[in-house]
Amino acid sequence: MRGVMAARVGRARRPRGQSLTELALVAPVILSLLGGTAQVGLIYYDQVTLDTAVREGARVAADNPANTALFSSGVPVASPTLTCTTASVVLACKAIYDSTQKGIFGGLIDTSNLRNVTITAGSASAAGYSGASPGTCFGAGSATANDGTMTVHAEYRAPVFVPVVGRLFADSSSVSYRTVKANVTIRVSPCTVNVGN
Repeated sequence: MRGVMAARVGRARRPRGQSLTELALVAPVILSLLGGTAQVGLIYYDQVTLDTAVREGARVAADNPANTALFSSGVPVASPTLTCTTASVVLACKAIYDSTQKGIFGGLIDTSNLRNVTITAGSASAAGYSGASPGTCFGAGSATANDGTMTVHAEYRAPVFVPVVGRLFADSSSVSYRTVKANVTIRVSPCTVNVGN
């Protein structure tokens, strides 16, 4: 009787030890897969958030072309690199900032990682203009346009938090982020819509 019990106890212990060994071997692989999936999801989320913010900035820029100061010389130009905050004078930049900060849970992305925000007006050689230069709105001087396109560009440094798997996603082995970029080109609203703004 004791011999039978000892044999049963011995058999029960062997599989338990074997299971722990298998778990110890497989756990790092499973954790790496879960961490990699979370990392890809975060980068994708940051890309979608940036696309939405740039689209909102482009819409505001198209409705308020005079505010961008891109048409004051009568020749389409590119804006300098903008730093977007809640107090930005350029309405499109403020819209980009606001759309990244008005989520249900607060900030959707860390705006200190928002880089290279620019607004560029189309040129005479670009497909956006019907004439040699943008037509101006009546009574608004050359500060705004009645025709043309604007391109809003922004970049965001999405944080990479998975040490081993993150090396596949980071821009280089010496940094802990991946740069995601967004460009949106939109046609400037006609004077009847923007009323010279």
